[in-house]
Amino acid sequence: MNLTALRAETRRLLGSTSTHFFADADIDAELNIAQRVLAEELPGHLIANSLYTDQDQAITNGVSTYTLDSAIKRVFYVKTFGYYAHKVDFTQDTQLKTNNYRIPIKSQPLYAEHHGNKIEIYPTPETGDPNMTFTGIEEPTDMTTGNDVPPFGSNVHYLLTLYAAARLFQKDKEFEKANNLLSELYGTIERHNRRAGEVYPGTGRNITESAPKYREV
Repeated sequence: MNLTALRAETRRLLGSTSTHFFADADIDAELNIAQRVLAEELPGHLIANSLYTDQDQAITNGVSTYTLDSAIKRVFYVKTFGYYAHKVDFTQDTQLKTNNYRIPIKSQPLYAEHHGNKIEIYPTPETGDPNMTFTGIEEPTDMTTGNDVPPFGSNVHYLLTLYAAARLFQKDKEFEKANNLLSELYGTIERHNRRAGEVYPGTGRNITESAPKYREV
């Protein structure tokens, strides 16, 4: 769906097709917040290539913490030895969901923790260890014109409207309606994440010797 269609679907959920009650600008603001929510919550295969970015990082002997580029808002992988050595992701307490795939550095497992704009690597890199690549996503650009399309799989575009309508219901103190939409939203996100984990256990992506290509959606 493009922005015009997303506005129309949001109004349908709100029960009013009139711009008198819900202006385009108000709906657009919530849809754009919803984009950022989905970028943080959806599994990687439902996020378009256009949001992905890599940061090549030279290691420094004895230094375990590295600063992420400001453009990276969420890190999916730390890569070394030509492999994706570890999936990283946020949970509510900023700890990481991890998988069982480990690549040795100096014959030890590689672990990564992502806190704010920092990545901490364990064990601490030493001289002779390979450089690393952090693979993450950038914050989505706001949709502003009717033909703009969100950078997610077309099968999850409607989730943006659930979030936007829920936020607008909250502003009108229609809390039961808002909660019903949010329950549907986060329940669907959970199912997508669970399904991704079943297809590619622990990662949601194939792990290959060379970097896999991200599926354009």
